[in-house]
Amino acid sequence: MAGAMRRGAAALVAAAMATSLAACGGGGGSPPTPPGSGSGTGTGDAVEQATHRLCNDLLLIQSGFRPDALGRLAPKLAADAAAFAAAGDRKTAGAVRDFSKAIAKLRTALLQHQGVNEAQNAVVRSLEDLPSC
Repeated sequence: MAGAMRRGAAALVAAAMATSLAACGGGGGSPPTPPGSGSGTGTGDAVEQATHRLCNDLLLIQSGFRPDALGRLAPKLAADAAAFAAAGDRKTAGAVRDFSKAIAKLRTALLQHQGVNEAQNAVVRSLEDLPSC
């Protein structure tokens, strides 16, 4: 019975993420702010390219939370964070790193069949800090 409840909770969180990733795979966060605003956020083509790449990478989780898909996502998120940092958008780079940590914890929870709901909730919370697509 607990397995069925866990699968049900996973389906609900996956549905919530699919909704928040609507259209092109982006999060529900705020758009980057202009430079000089004190937020450490960059602008320009490099940030747009990094956002597009992140959105494409996030499509890996639209099919649900599977450890293999989450494992493939981890190196992509590291590259995405580096791209935002290189573009001068430190705020989004940090948000992507935080999201990557949440994804890693979820993968571990799924593999160990322990703490899955908490890890899923952390992923959803961190997804809200990512840029919209």
